[in-house]
Amino acid sequence: MQRAPDVSGPWTSGQLRRRGVGEQELRGPGYARVFHGVYAAADVAPTLRMRAEAALLVAPAGAALARHTAARLWGGVVPPTPEIHLTLRPVSRLRVSGIDARVRAGSATTHHHGLLMTTPAQTFVDLGTELGLVDLVVLGDSMVRRGGHARRAAPCCWDRARAPGGPSWR
Repeated sequence: MQRAPDVSGPWTSGQLRRRGVGEQELRGPGYARVFHGVYAAADVAPTLRMRAEAALLVAPAGAALARHTAARLWGGVVPPTPEIHLTLRPVSRLRVSGIDARVRAGSATTHHHGLLMTTPAQTFVDLGTELGLVDLVVLGDSMVRRGGHARRAAPCCWDRARAPGGPSWR
C-alpha cells in the first residue's frame, strides 16, 4: 500500500483523492475515519488536537473550537466529553456525529497554536452555564494556574456575559 506524501491527517476525503488516494485505499487499513468525510493515517493516535483539526475541516468558515474542547486545549481541567465542541457564526449549521456545534454571535475568539478557538475567558463564561459549581471552580483554578488566562481576560467577558442575551448563571 502506498500512502500519499505528508498524509498523517486529518484530511478531507477530497484532499486525499486529489493526492491520489483512491476510494478503496481510503476505506482500507491505512486510513481511519475521524468524522464523516475526514480521515487520518491509521497509525496516528486520535489526540484531542487532531480531532479538533478534523472538526474544523468540516465546519463552516468562521467556526471556532469552544467549551470543553477549548478549555482542554487551553490547559483547563473539565469533565471528559467524547464530542468536539464548536461555536458557529449565526446562520451557520453543522450536523456531524461526534461534533457538538452551537450557533453563537459575538464569541471572543483567538488563534492558539494555529487553531481558532474561544479565548480562555470566553471559554470559562460559556462553561458557566454547563458545569456545576465544583467543576467550574476546578476549571477556573486550572486555567489561572496554567497561565493566568481567566484572570487577565475576565473583565471583557464578564461584561459580555451580563449583557442582554448573554448566558444565564446557575
